[in-house]
Amino acid sequence: MKRSTAIVVAVLVAVLFAAGGVGLAVWQAGTASDTGGTAASGTADPGAEPQDGGAAVDGETPAGDSTAEAADPEGDASDGDQDGSEAPAGYTLPPVTAAPTLVPGPAPRDAAADGEVVDGFPEGLEPPPASTVEHSSLSTDDGRVQASLTGSSTSGVDELLVHYRTALAAYGMVELPAETASGSTAVAFTRGDDQVTLVITPDGSGSSYELFGTLTSGGG
Repeated sequence: MKRSTAIVVAVLVAVLFAAGGVGLAVWQAGTASDTGGTAASGTADPGAEPQDGGAAVDGETPAGDSTAEAADPEGDASDGDQDGSEAPAGYTLPPVTAAPTLVPGPAPRDAAADGEVVDGFPEGLEPPPASTVEHSSLSTDDGRVQASLTGSSTSGVDELLVHYRTALAAYGMVELPAETASGSTAVAFTRGDDQVTLVITPDGSGSSYELFGTLTSGGG
């Protein structure tokens, strides 16, 4: 009797143990299935911080990805370009030549003449073609020369202005306006201490003019 009871108890224990193992296996399988489903769903943790250099989203370039930055095709080479203002290497600029002076040599002698230009009169102040000289003179004092000329011409005011503007520009003289009586045109030309004044007045079909210059001789 005791032996039969022991056999029955052993069978019951085996059945209970087997049933418990099956239940444990079923529970573990369900847990694994839930975990895998969560991972596969791709749901991000709302509390997680974004990572720099992450993968691109919807075709956008991730911030901080150095490989996505486009290089400047021009580079910085333009900063080193030459503007052409400097002479090329091995090239020497020609020397600057100063304009000549109206009285380059020693001061001329005092002189005066009617109907002609006196000797030693500054070349740049000589009358233009088609002119009649009425009076010319030179006066020197301690290296300073006063030259004067009066005359008439068949040329008009504008033609006489062009003649003296061109002639005196070659000597580096700059033109300035000058005051004169009504009906006349006056201009002044200056360079350093040298000054020349020209007054032109219409006269019939031509013009009459007066020229006066105060100049420094090259000989002092």
